[in-house]
Amino acid sequence: MRGFAQVAWPVAPTLLKDFPEVETATRISTYWNTRVDNYKNKTFFEKKFAYADHSFFKIFMVNFIAGNPATALESPNSLVLNLWLSKFAYRIPFSSELFLFSGILSLLMVVMSVSYQSITAARKNPIEHLRES
Repeated sequence: MRGFAQVAWPVAPTLLKDFPEVETATRISTYWNTRVDNYKNKTFFEKKFAYADHSFFKIFMVNFIAGNPATALESPNSLVLNLWLSKFAYRIPFSSELFLFSGILSLLMVVMSVSYQSITAARKNPIEHLRES
């Protein structure tokens, strides 16, 4: 990777501490062919991997498919994935039909429940309930 400046790792926190004009700073370290993790005796290597501070998404705008850029990378060992698990070995593809069917089924259940309660309440004689109380 060419065309970027490199400075020592403590520069960002020092700038924040010593210069009140600096509102936000972040650190990025790129490593190529980094071992990500072992899972079920398989080692995963990521070709383009970068470490970044939690303030990275306060400076650089990135469109998230899922999650919140304001809270991304706040906890230790957190991870942001590019193309959200599109190359993950054990992903399950969800079709739009599944979400559409789930939404229609939920709506149907709500309509049936509200209708039943409304019909039951409409059939009762309010005078009988007033006498009981």
